[in-house]
Amino acid sequence: MDSFFKDENKLFGPTETKGFKSGLEKSTKIDDADKKAFSKITDNYKFLPYSLNTKLHIELLPSQELIPGNIYYNVEAVKEKKTKYLKTFFKDIKGNEDDYYLIDLEVSPVCDYAQNKWKRSRTLPGVLFPAEHSVNLISKANNHYDVEPIFDIDGKQYKFRFDFHLFNALDVQGAKAKPVKYRFKRELLLDIIAQLSSHVNRPGISFIQ
Repeated sequence: MDSFFKDENKLFGPTETKGFKSGLEKSTKIDDADKKAFSKITDNYKFLPYSLNTKLHIELLPSQELIPGNIYYNVEAVKEKKTKYLKTFFKDIKGNEDDYYLIDLEVSPVCDYAQNKWKRSRTLPGVLFPAEHSVNLISKANNHYDVEPIFDIDGKQYKFRFDFHLFNALDVQGAKAKPVKYRFKRELLLDIIAQLSSHVNRPGISFIQ
């Protein structure tokens, strides 16, 4: 500890040690240095959860094998169609529309894959968008699945939203031909499938009013 205080001038600059005023100046200089140090730490920490969530839940360089959890870009969507579908997710489209990606998530049952019983490729359409635009999302309804974590993809922060109303099925060969952009890992994928199953299995009731 003695050596630390002996070297404090090297850390915080030369200061006087006599009198209240000089002591206050010394304290202020130390606080400013601390502030810069804490600011650097908090700035680094701010982005840490994004990268950790990405490692936990997404493969950014997946194989091109047809596997549950695959994420495909819907590149067939022409601009008019893209604008139309984005309006089903967002109140307003802020920023560059090219920063929003229409995607398809492979939600075919894992057991079909394991037992080689894959007959149709079942996909759940959604959107990948800059996290800063979350405030422009349409209020969440029971047909929406919002992936809560923010992910760090190519140095930018993104979020996902899926729409159960758009649940779809594709020919297996067509699905195999699609480039796999990312892949959700098992835990997140199974939660989405569970929520989708719950949505599909709503029995509803008939009644006369």
